[in-house]
Amino acid sequence: MSPASPVMSSKDTAPHHITTLGSPTIQMHARARRKGKGGHRASPPSFLEPLVPLAAQDLPIAEKRLLEMLTYMRPHGSKAELKFINRFIRPLGVREDAFGNLIKVVGSSPVLWSSHTDSVHGRSGRQSVDLSGDGWVTAPHSDCLGADCAAGVWIMCEMIRLNIPGTYVFHRDEESGGNGSTYIARHTPELLKGIKYAIAFDRKAFSSVITHQFGGRGCSDAFANDLCHQLGDGWQPDDGGTFTDTAMYFDHVPECTNISVGYLDQHTSRESLFLPFLVDLLGRMAALDVDALPCVRKPGEDDEDYFRHYHGSPRSNRYYSATGYNDDSSIRTTGGWGTWDDFEPKPSYRAARERLLDAIADHPDAVAEILDAYGIGADEILMAAYK
Repeated sequence: MSPASPVMSSKDTAPHHITTLGSPTIQMHARARRKGKGGHRASPPSFLEPLVPLAAQDLPIAEKRLLEMLTYMRPHGSKAELKFINRFIRPLGVREDAFGNLIKVVGSSPVLWSSHTDSVHGRSGRQSVDLSGDGWVTAPHSDCLGADCAAGVWIMCEMIRLNIPGTYVFHRDEESGGNGSTYIARHTPELLKGIKYAIAFDRKAFSSVITHQFGGRGCSDAFANDLCHQLGDGWQPDDGGTFTDTAMYFDHVPECTNISVGYLDQHTSRESLFLPFLVDLLGRMAALDVDALPCVRKPGEDDEDYFRHYHGSPRSNRYYSATGYNDDSSIRTTGGWGTWDDFEPKPSYRAARERLLDAIADHPDAVAEILDAYGIGADEILMAAYK
């Protein structure tokens, strides 16, 4: 499948795989209708059937698992996130660290595969999803779909089932600033010993192999180009990354990246996932020759020219290291990015706001890239400005 095909597909096609039924009561009625009975006469089922689109029952079991995953609204620490973990990840034989990260080592390989279990949903629970005739999945009645990062969790779970070697880390609390990966980098860096490549499944769209995120370089051009070559036509290095958990491993792992998994407009009610692309990507990962990937970058090596271009000063003068701690390792920040109050000299709130406004005015293109990566467009900005 060409990576360009998702862009060419029409998202306006009327769904023929109709909505998932998120309410147990409605679900019960739907089951009765399939049996040809009056829905209102049905007795409550002894167990809940999978919440998959009714017309999608003929999908392969792996794809039905993906749709099931997308019905869970998973704010960090919520009951839904824990049920999601218990249902889809724990049965694979993972171990849990002190922070809650789920880890599984398959065979022997110098690669760490990365995803995260939390989503940006405003509440915990289950939601309805639609699967359109051309393969787009949406959650039309929710604040977001949650493909960020259910898509990454799904592909890692299926890779484990295929016995693809690597260290699999299902990170917790990524959306608050990479707190799960910060814990590993700070407290259990031995997990990263011998790891040459950290590859996250947490990037929008259909063709990106991220070289830069978190304000600096995470992988070499040689690694990115070779990975793109193995993934196929249309894939290309992308230096416009913002943040995912592999950014926390810059000081420990030579080649850290994030690759596209086929979702768009993440963190918004317009979020969508092109299911055929993700299924195709799973096949490409099964064929990937990890041992043939180059390892060029040295851990901790940065790209100051890139940081100056986008941010106006070296990363070391503006941000703490990727462990999320300050230089004397005594003050915990609120996440990988920290807060303005963590910087010295401590600015007042007003001064910090002025500094932020100056940075936005000086670097509008960088701000636009960050907003676009989080699915925030002109409409949201105008609504916030005039509400």
